Amino acid sequence: MTHRILFSISVLIALSSCSSPLDSYQRDSDIYRMRHLVNYGELIQEFHAKTGRYPFQGLSDKTIKVSFVASEQATEEAVFQSDRVLSISQEDFRKEVSEGLNRDVRLWFDPQRSPTSFPLYYLYVLEGDTYFFIVHLGGSYSFAADRGPGFSQIEISNSPPEHKGFWEFPDLIADPEFNNAVSAIPERNEWFEKLECENR
Repeated sequence: MTHRILFSISVLIALSSCSSPLDSYQRDSDIYRMRHLVNYGELIQEFHAKTGRYPFQGLSDKTIKVSFVASEQATEEAVFQSDRVLSISQEDFRKEVSEGLNRDVRLWFDPQRSPTSFPLYYLYVLEGDTYFFIVHLGGSYSFAADRGPGFSQIEISNSPPEHKGFWEFPDLIADPEFNNAVSAIPERNEWFEKLECENR
């Protein structure tokens, strides 16, 4: 069983294709989800440049996973019952990266708090010397892999497979379509910025 089978989640509930407040909210949320992916990618790259390894690399022979969820999203956290998986808390991730960078770092969480038709957590996975950071999006994008009628998935990695939605971080942030999407201005920008401050 590959890590794709282990960690990929497919949901078959479709979101409406017409323009609606929900569509607008998901578009805004996706902008912040992509921004958070960039933030985590920058942290991981900086950590590797300074320490020569990725967070928790060398800690265990098991696959390591860290779910990032706000307190309101606790029931959304990814749970994998397997003796081949070592679950590590998001606070331990923060501590690991903070110590490696000799400064305090913050975490970011999916801006949506209520349940939806796709996972609301972010996920860091380390398999040997290869890391993946996974974010789910509420829309379909050229740079992401569709995982169901209602959502898509994008992953960054130091050794991504050659499939849609998998990127080396430098390639992703150089992609024009990703840059257009992540730099868009949300309709509810003030509300989302307030939420960002509350989650520090």
